Amino acid sequence: MTPTLHTLKEKLINIRNCPDHDTADFGLVPGMLENIGSTDPVLRDDLIYETFAGWIEADKFSPGELKHLLNTCLDDSHAFYRIGEEGTDSVFTRTFSLLVVALIIDAHRRNTFLTLADLREVKAKMVRYMAEEKDVRGYVGEKGWAHSTAHAADVFGELGKCEEFTDSRDLLDILHSVSEKVVINSYIYIHREDERLARAVVGILGRRILDKQAIVGWLEMFGEILKSGSHPEDDYLRNNVKMFLRSLYFRLSPDGYEGQIRPLIENVLQKLSKF
Repeated sequence: MTPTLHTLKEKLINIRNCPDHDTADFGLVPGMLENIGSTDPVLRDDLIYETFAGWIEADKFSPGELKHLLNTCLDDSHAFYRIGEEGTDSVFTRTFSLLVVALIIDAHRRNTFLTLADLREVKAKMVRYMAEEKDVRGYVGEKGWAHSTAHAADVFGELGKCEEFTDSRDLLDILHSVSEKVVINSYIYIHREDERLARAVVGILGRRILDKQAIVGWLEMFGEILKSGSHPEDDYLRNNVKMFLRSLYFRLSPDGYEGQIRPLIENVLQKLSKF
């Protein structure tokens, strides 16, 4: 551990131990961003992420600082750092950068400071991220959570609830990006990724902007997935899709608008029973 990293950890521990301290040490931010993907889960999760969360939720950053932090977290050294790699430690930098993005979008929803153009840029980068991220591991032994799919779902969940998105095409972009990560056959989700993805979708459906035809078209896609003829790949695919649809189904109210969507999911699950 370098002296600089040692100092960072000590200062973050002091901040954690003094939660009522009403000032933020912004001089720590560069070091926090540099080490956001540390393989030390205490430094990464408990100190760096939790400190960012505390400061952002307490409105310690100005709008300008938040926009700068957002752009940094979505750059090639963070969310897109060595994108496409599988099984390496680079995934932690990418995925924990996304968690900070989710915090910033939530802050925007509380106190508006991003434009529609800003939000569409974030959406476009997240769609690209979902398409290019290949490392979908959940919990990685002593190194802790990688969880790229769940963290990306958290960002989409915040984006989907942004009132600036009034065009159904923006919301459909998010839904299609979500579905791309559901229908994978290289890995079976076992760390509640289905629940995080479903939560993002429920937030979008709750906007009541999408018409029934658009929702039907999106859901029917899950009933049209094709077997590869290989095992366990087909089993992974079937289980990922079924778990997601079931999670979505039970998150929707049986009454009113959401109640009209549940039978559509039942129809797709019936088709999948023959998969």
